[in-house]
Amino acid sequence: MPPRWFYPLDPVLDPALLPAVREGAAWGLHAGRYYLLGGFDAAYGATTSVYSYSPLDNAWVTHDPITPAIAQYLAIASVGDWIYFTGPLGSFHRYNPATGVSEALTASGIGDEHPLVARGSSIYHGVTTPQPRVYDTMVGAWSDTPGVTPFVSPAPLPGLMADGSTIIVSTQVGATTVVRRWTPLTGAWSDLPTAAVDRWQPSLVRYRGTLYLIGGVASDGVSPQPGFATLEAGAPSWTESPDGDLAAWANGVLVGDRFVAAGGYDHVALAPTDTIALYGQPLHVLGASASVELPIATNVVLLSVSASVQGGPGRRLDLLVSSHTGAQRSVNLPIVVSTRDEALVAITDHSDFDPLDETIIIPPGGA
Repeated sequence: MPPRWFYPLDPVLDPALLPAVREGAAWGLHAGRYYLLGGFDAAYGATTSVYSYSPLDNAWVTHDPITPAIAQYLAIASVGDWIYFTGPLGSFHRYNPATGVSEALTASGIGDEHPLVARGSSIYHGVTTPQPRVYDTMVGAWSDTPGVTPFVSPAPLPGLMADGSTIIVSTQVGATTVVRRWTPLTGAWSDLPTAAVDRWQPSLVRYRGTLYLIGGVASDGVSPQPGFATLEAGAPSWTESPDGDLAAWANGVLVGDRFVAAGGYDHVALAPTDTIALYGQPLHVLGASASVELPIATNVVLLSVSASVQGGPGRRLDLLVSSHTGAQRSVNLPIVVSTRDEALVAITDHSDFDPLDETIIIPPGGA
């Protein structure tokens, strides 16, 4: 079963709405959760709110506020216990969600239209400027990066992601999206294929080995760019898909095996929104004698089993759960829906399982 999008009120996976409408929030991944810092409220005032979300429990957490209020439309950087973010007039700050402490730090001098990206203990700022800068979180100081960038003038609001020892950068150029790879330690740049659709500040993620350019804003600066583009390893070109409908300026990250994006600008209502979208596979397809990691963000599992499961709701399946040590135990789960060769099985109590260690196994011959 291929991955798909999930929006609020989806009958299989109904992602929880943001606690409040937000546009222009700083976003990113920290401690295994999707964070949104600040952003504009419904009255277009900059806020100090901090929310985080995890698909594991499909719930938002409200954290202590940040200082100062921000609405920067820029990615955060996560290093250790701290979230680093840019503020008004190019200011630079860090925030600890566990303690609620915000601290002002020395600014990079780059300005406030460029996102941050972390690689290890280093934070890079102004990647699409003639002279990017790097912040050493161990020392607490900025320095210039080596090499020469391909940018004669600053290109604001790019897509950025750390990818091993490199950083992948996308910039909107005319009706296309130019994608490059940067090696910060040497300053070397190389070109990746150019995507055929213009995506201003898309979300850049690597999902199951494939590079994704998701959403973004069209060159008019208002309209959301639907769908996404994918680049398989070694492929000569991007493949465009119209699938997916994110709000303008809604950016996201991978949280585990799911892409999460929330908030943004509703170009129909002409206002900030509280919507959310997930992309991934909440259902796992198994063949007889196959195994798969337990689902940790949904309460159902789709199993390819023998025709003996026909009969629908009320039937139960006897399955095995195996740990990495090889130890196995039996489980008996209720069928929610079944067809000729598939059954939707309910997991009503996730505390019965260890999703980081155990896998579901269908015994030989199916269920």
